[in-house]
Amino acid sequence: MEKKGLKKHRQEAVPVVLVPQSVEDDEINLMDLGRVLVKRKVAAICVAIAVVVVAVAYALLASPVYKAEAYLLPPLNKSVQALQVVQSFQDSQAPQSSQDSHDTSKNDISPTQKAYSLFVQNLKSWSLLRRYFDSHHLADGLATRHHTVDVEREFKGFVQNFSVHQDRKNRSDVHVSFQGHDAALAAKWVNGIVALANEQTVRMLVQDVSAKLTEKRKQLRNQIAAKRKFAHLRREDRIDTLVSALHIAETLGIKESRVTGQQGDNGSPLYMMGSKALKAQIEILRQRKNDDPYIPGLRDLQETLGLLEGIHIDPSDVSAVRIDQKAIAPEHPIRPKRTLIVVLGLIVGSVLGVFVAFFAEFVARFREE
Repeated sequence: MEKKGLKKHRQEAVPVVLVPQSVEDDEINLMDLGRVLVKRKVAAICVAIAVVVVAVAYALLASPVYKAEAYLLPPLNKSVQALQVVQSFQDSQAPQSSQDSHDTSKNDISPTQKAYSLFVQNLKSWSLLRRYFDSHHLADGLATRHHTVDVEREFKGFVQNFSVHQDRKNRSDVHVSFQGHDAALAAKWVNGIVALANEQTVRMLVQDVSAKLTEKRKQLRNQIAAKRKFAHLRREDRIDTLVSALHIAETLGIKESRVTGQQGDNGSPLYMMGSKALKAQIEILRQRKNDDPYIPGLRDLQETLGLLEGIHIDPSDVSAVRIDQKAIAPEHPIRPKRTLIVVLGLIVGSVLGVFVAFFAEFVARFREE
C-alpha cells in the first residue's frame, strides 16, 4: 500500500516541477534579448535614426502635389432657351395629336441634358486638351525649366494629371480635377479647360441651330417661289380657258350672261357668261402684274420667313454648363503626407534597428564558434 501511494505521489508531482522551469526559461530568454539590445543599442539606435532622417528628408524635400477641383451641374433652362427656336417653329408648323406629342416627349431628352451631355463629351476629349495645351504654350513653359523637353511625353503627363469624374448614380454631378506641383496653376488650368469645353460646346450647338435655321429659311423661300410660279401658270391656264370660251360665245352670238350665278354653280358652260364678261376677265388677268394677293397661304409663309430671318443667336447668351464651384488654389498638398511618412519612418527604423542588433549578435557568436 505504501509503495502504491508513493508511486502515485511521484506521478502527480511531475507537472508541478515542470511549470516553474518553463517560466524560468522564458524569463531567461527575455533577459537574453534585453542583454543583446543593450549590448547592440548603438547599432540599433543609429539604424533607427538613419531611417527617420531619411524619412524626414524625403517628407521635407519631396515636391508637393496639389489637387484643384471644380464641381459642375447641368445648365438652367434659360441658358439654352435661345437654341429652342427651331423646335418651336417646327412644333407650330407641324401640330400633332395629343397622344403623339405625349409619346414624343417621353423619347426626347431635355435641351439642357442634351447640351450638358455634349459638354461632358467635349470635356473628356483629347483634342480639346491638346488645343488648350498648345494654345497656352504649356510646352514652352516646360522648356524653360528643362534643357530639352519631349512635347508628346509632357502632353501625355498633362492628360494623365487631368481627370473627369461622373457620379454613377447621378450622372449630372461631375467634378473635374488636375494634379500638379503648382496649386495656382492647377486651379487656373481646371477653370480654363472647363471654359474652353463650354465655349466649344456652345459653338457646336449654335452652329447646329444656325444650320437648321438656314435650311428652314431655304425651304420657305422654295415654297414661296413655287407658289408664285404655279400661280402664274394657273393664271395663264385661266386666260387660255376664257379665250376658248370667248370664241364659242362669239360664234353663238352670246354677248350677255345667261347664267344667274357664278359659272359652275348650276353646271352651265363657261361660254354662257357671254362675250362681254369673258373679255373683261381676260383683260383683267392679262394686266395683272402681281399674283401674290391671290395665292392662298403665301402671306403665312412670308410671315414665318420674316420671323426666321430676324433670329440671331448670341453665343454669349448660351451656356452648356452651370459651374457649382470653380477651382481654387488648394492650401494643402495631397502628397507627400509628411506626418504619415515620419511616423512610418520611426516604426520602420525601430524594427530595422532591432533586426540589425540581433543580426550583429548572431554574426559575432558565429565567428566565436
